[in-house]
Amino acid sequence: MVQGEPATPEHISYALFYISQTKGVNNTLRSAIRAAVYLVRELAISAIADTVVKAVSTSIENSVITAISPQIAKILTTANKLEKINENTDLLNNNLNHMPPPTIHTPYRDALAMTATNSNQIPLGKRSSPEYTKAHAAVKERQLLIDPSSNHPTLNDSTSRESMIEAIK
Repeated sequence: MVQGEPATPEHISYALFYISQTKGVNNTLRSAIRAAVYLVRELAISAIADTVVKAVSTSIENSVITAISPQIAKILTTANKLEKINENTDLLNNNLNHMPPPTIHTPYRDALAMTATNSNQIPLGKRSSPEYTKAHAAVKERQLLIDPSSNHPTLNDSTSRESMIEAIK
């Protein structure tokens, strides 16, 4: 041991071990000294382990906090955005629930004029096959367009589809 420096458990265990090796120490005393050496070593190892655990755990905590703080900030930002979206959705739902249902009184002829053309349909005159021309002419001859008006006694907006079909037949 170095004089003037504090004794560590390691120093004490070495000193006791060498004392136990000197001449004139009987076996019983030697066993007692060696038991004390092992107890001092266990105490030293426990103290060192605690010191290492404290140092490492603090370092790990700081590293983990540094690593996950950007993700936590993103999660909080996303949560705020979702809250705003939910509020806007609730507001829209409330507005939709308080709106009266739309009333549409567009004549059938105007509704046909507003419909988009089918991109798969081949316009007349674009295909020169005589079979196509005959089929298209037959369909045109059998078409029936009905424009129910609100003041017609039989065919108006309140007439059911089945009643209209029966009246036309």
